[in-house]
Amino acid sequence: MGWNERFAGDEYLYGTTPADFVARQAWRLAPGARLLSIADGEGRNGTYLASLGLQVTALEPSENARRKAAELAQERGVSMQTIDADLRGYDWPRGNTTPCSPASSSSPTRPFGQRFSTALRPHSNPAVSL
Repeated sequence: MGWNERFAGDEYLYGTTPADFVARQAWRLAPGARLLSIADGEGRNGTYLASLGLQVTALEPSENARRKAAELAQERGVSMQTIDADLRGYDWPRGNTTPCSPASSSSPTRPFGQRFSTALRPHSNPAVSL
């Protein structure tokens, strides 16, 4: 089953509260900073970070998840840009953008997590990364 099918129901698969990691580390991010929320899913992390005053761009390939993220953003009264993209083939923004990907950063010993972190390094704000 693909992600679009997983996100097809009316309920939020992972809930609407941010991931614990994101909530605990959000203090590192200054209001107004640009943030790239990778594999944002149904928007629980992106909308939370937007509510803190961050300029959030969320990457998510699932149409159903993007729809739910837009609904959650509207419900919370926040704005965030969502882009139909996955981790491969996206033209990463250069500099002064903080990447946020709890799924990949929580497992840095896995080969994908290591490749992902290495690929993001030249594009990221050197001061902060989640």
